[in-house]
Amino acid sequence: MNVIIFTEGGTVNGFGHISRCSALYDELLARGLEVELIINTDLKKIGMLADRTYRIANWLSISYLKEVSFDKTYCIIDSYVADMEILEYLELNSIKCMYIDDYNRLNYPKGITLNPSLNEEFVCQNKKNRIGGKDYIILRKEFHTSINRTVNKRAKNVLVTLGGSDSKGLTNIILEKVIPHFSTLSFDIVVGNNDNIAQFIKRNPIKNVTLIENASANEMRRLMEASDFTITAAGQTIYELIVTKTPFIPIKTAENQSDNIKGLLKFNIVNNVIDSEDFSWFENLIYEINNLENYNNRLEVSHKSKGLVDGKGCARIINRLLE
Repeated sequence: MNVIIFTEGGTVNGFGHISRCSALYDELLARGLEVELIINTDLKKIGMLADRTYRIANWLSISYLKEVSFDKTYCIIDSYVADMEILEYLELNSIKCMYIDDYNRLNYPKGITLNPSLNEEFVCQNKKNRIGGKDYIILRKEFHTSINRTVNKRAKNVLVTLGGSDSKGLTNIILEKVIPHFSTLSFDIVVGNNDNIAQFIKRNPIKNVTLIENASANEMRRLMEASDFTITAAGQTIYELIVTKTPFIPIKTAENQSDNIKGLLKFNIVNNVIDSEDFSWFENLIYEINNLENYNNRLEVSHKSKGLVDGKGCARIINRLLE
């Protein structure tokens, strides 16, 4: 029995899909199955997949897929660009397909539609075979277990992680217009394959800023555990923050984060979500940082996160795929 995971990501679209597909890859591998990742990317190699079997290819064509062996194969597809012709070909040539969908993109072919978000009332055109909600949150294996977090009386360390690409340049604006207001806080800035951000920080060193490039999953967990709160894009990272009980300020950076945001508000994990399209978003961020400097506010968020995500989402997802 084989499983092929088709996905995409890179310097423009970020690494959220690759990250969560790597988590499903690990779950499949742990079960003794043969699994391969096929990734449409502008990169020549992908650091976070160093210990995994993957192929870089533009798989979004029938001619390419005809060269792929689908003998006794299940498929997982995590894509914002694959069209119906591609998806129908995969469905016809595999045992079963699972389509990861964040925003009701298509009326998918026969198979399972997965919405891995806190929003259990997500809209899906495939109503007969859909799964989603907090029991199906995808977490990398490094985040399968929770921690007993100690909330410090005084906030000192802030983690900033706005995705592997940060195509909107929000990190630069935070460095220029937000961090100068908080000289008593130390900021760890995580960047992926975005040389512009890294070079900006290196050219303009700031006393209370530390740059971390291409952090591994283990390093990300350590940074989250060490931070008093985090500034993050409202994508896949929010679930890793929830399981580590890390208070955070989410910034909406894309429309496909809408279900994530609905879930955060439903479970009252955050009171507000900053929209990067708002002209005054960085002023709103300053306001939210001031809120989370308050000990009681951080303590409340940390308590609300307890037990919300149990780390078993990948196991449940693969059980449904293979049943």
